[in-house]
Amino acid sequence: AGAGGGAAGKGVDGAHGVAAPSGQGGAPVVRSTDPSRPLGSAQARQLQEALKPDAVGADGVGIYNTTRVIPAGVQVDFNGARIKAGPALGDGGQAEGQKPLIRMESGSSIANLELSGADGIHAMGDAKLDRIKWADVGEDAFTMKGPGHVEVTNSSAFNASDKIFQLNAGGSFKLDNFTADTFGKAVRTNGGKDFPIDISVTRSSFRNGKEAVVRSDAAQAKIHLAGNTVVDTPHDVIAPQAAQVEGAQHRGTKSYTG
Repeated sequence: AGAGGGAAGKGVDGAHGVAAPSGQGGAPVVRSTDPSRPLGSAQARQLQEALKPDAVGADGVGIYNTTRVIPAGVQVDFNGARIKAGPALGDGGQAEGQKPLIRMESGSSIANLELSGADGIHAMGDAKLDRIKWADVGEDAFTMKGPGHVEVTNSSAFNASDKIFQLNAGGSFKLDNFTADTFGKAVRTNGGKDFPIDISVTRSSFRNGKEAVVRSDAAQAKIHLAGNTVVDTPHDVIAPQAAQVEGAQHRGTKSYTG
């Protein structure tokens, strides 16, 4: 994935992942999440081919015009690639129904990627994301579409008009060592919905938020904050009184209005 003039990656056998030549940022590496069940070389190379951009912009960033799927049980290290959404996925505004650049099937993981626009990344279940930079958030940066356990580590997001992380299903969401600047809500559960969800935000920095680090309408939510820096943001948590909240310094409540 990505674009530009990076060096070709080294070939690696299927037991340890397969790297193929790519553009800017170096070669993506595709592996099985289970070392005892490695991907075959043909399967890995097929996915690498699918991850290549449709075009390259004048800024040297790869353009995706269709959503790319990371299959269940697969991890992809994008090796520093930069991608952005083409107009076929959405205009990057706040209109609902825009499409993601990447859809992660349950049990997949991605790392080392910069992306911008449209509806970011969708996770259908369990997912791990590491070293992801949303350089310019579109509709949302990430949406939890199905029940599961999601971990986002060592990542950042910038210029979100509203939400960064949208959680539409139950399970757990862990955010650690994250940086956000300019956003409405960093983490938002589905508006007006009540379902059990455990949210953990630790060792992270939030600046220039319009509303809150975490906003939820779920009375069943459990929200844990620790070791965070929150600057120029009115609340660290907005949630119903019945929600279990730990570590909030500036907690508020707000009725859902649609």
